[in-house]
Amino acid sequence: MKHVPHGIYDSLIDEFLRDALSQHPELRSVFGKIDPEEQPARYASFVAKVLEQALREENDPEKRLLLCNRILGQVADEPGRGHLSKHRLVSDPKPVLREITPPHYGISGEYDISVQLSVNNLTSISHPD
Repeated sequence: MKHVPHGIYDSLIDEFLRDALSQHPELRSVFGKIDPEEQPARYASFVAKVLEQALREENDPEKRLLLCNRILGQVADEPGRGHLSKHRLVSDPKPVLREITPPHYGISGEYDISVQLSVNNLTSISHPD
């Protein structure tokens, strides 16, 4: 990085930023700590941004999925984290769950009694006898 823009930062220091700062010793940098309570969210956000960049650079959808699952597998392989192994993504033509409905939802002739009661109440309010 040839030029480090001046301003207020709230960035985790990675190797790229560290190297950029070391190339500009004339700049005054102020560093701070991360509260332990903030670490999970801050680290996850950082990793998500880097991973998103890597996934955008990969054009093959299967390779994107493999990369995600390789990372998730590495996390799940850590001692005490085996329960996370079931969070690997599955290869499927439709990989996103959009909705779950009760059986017979939306089938003509069957409806929830609370819906009918609501309709009756609205009817009686709209059309007084």
